[in-house]
Amino acid sequence: MCRYAPAIGLMFLMLVMVLSPSCKKKSGTPAGTLLMIQGLYVDGKSEEAETYFTRGTLKAMQEIEKMLPGQKSHYGAEKLFMKGAEWDVLSEKISGDRAEIQIRFTSHPVENLLGFVVTMKMKREDGLWKRDMEDELRNSIPLLRQIKSRKR
Repeated sequence: MCRYAPAIGLMFLMLVMVLSPSCKKKSGTPAGTLLMIQGLYVDGKSEEAETYFTRGTLKAMQEIEKMLPGQKSHYGAEKLFMKGAEWDVLSEKISGDRAEIQIRFTSHPVENLLGFVVTMKMKREDGLWKRDMEDELRNSIPLLRQIKSRKR
């Protein structure tokens, strides 16, 4: 029995690591993805944060950037998830590869966001939960075209 003790101990340690929620990727849940996005923005890695936006969202962002050169933005995400922002998850509804998560900001450097409740759509792509803002961004494109045409 003693010669198997190290192997049994190693197997037990590996089992604990696999089953431990803290060892899993944070993006394994919609709520975890929001934490991943915040960490990247806080670290100044906004380009890497794009990993956590759906392909449709990124395409819509690119369309808007063509209309508004020099206005590259993640459309408020960088402000919502800035350093010092904290939130409670009010609900997380998952249905297949789609989810909606509702959060309330409990702490935020921008004072008027305290208590602000926001619902975010999420979609699982490439094995990760990602922010899905495609519909909202695409709905804003006609309005932006109108505004741009009036400025001419």
